[in-house]
Amino acid sequence: MDTDPKLQRIDRLPQSLIAVEQPLVILLENGPAFSALIAAHVDPEPDDGSIRVEECTQFRIESNGLHHIRKFATVDFRFDKEREVWISSPNQFDSLFSQPSSDPYAVLQLARPQAAELERSIIRRNYDDIFEILRMSFASQPKFYSPSSAELHAPDNYANGRGNFPPTQRFI
Repeated sequence: MDTDPKLQRIDRLPQSLIAVEQPLVILLENGPAFSALIAAHVDPEPDDGSIRVEECTQFRIESNGLHHIRKFATVDFRFDKEREVWISSPNQFDSLFSQPSSDPYAVLQLARPQAAELERSIIRRNYDDIFEILRMSFASQPKFYSPSSAELHAPDNYANGRGNFPPTQRFI
């Protein structure tokens, strides 16, 4: 009997996620930089197939190894039908996070102890622990894996859609 959790493509946020109390983690980018968004709440308002999360913290490791932590009041996710990619934006799509994705963004709900440890690590700016918690969380999901403590591999179509946009598109 296969008891491993399965990720599924979702085009709309299931109503059951609206009541989530633990933080959600969304993998925004996985190569050459790494970026994940930790969101405290899901906003039930959008009814157009999009998802809005609130009280967000973005953790990003640049390809040169620099680390960043940024806060956003809200972040929106939607499927861009013209380009056939998922996009995310903290400013109503005036600009986009770095890597649109052909596959839907992976969204995980953290267990309370794991969420508390992640929050403590963010407050302390303990970047190694933040990455370790996020890496292990995503590596346990189907089609994701981590061959070492320094890397996470995602499916081939994950966060690979930047080339679908004109060079004038503003990315953050």
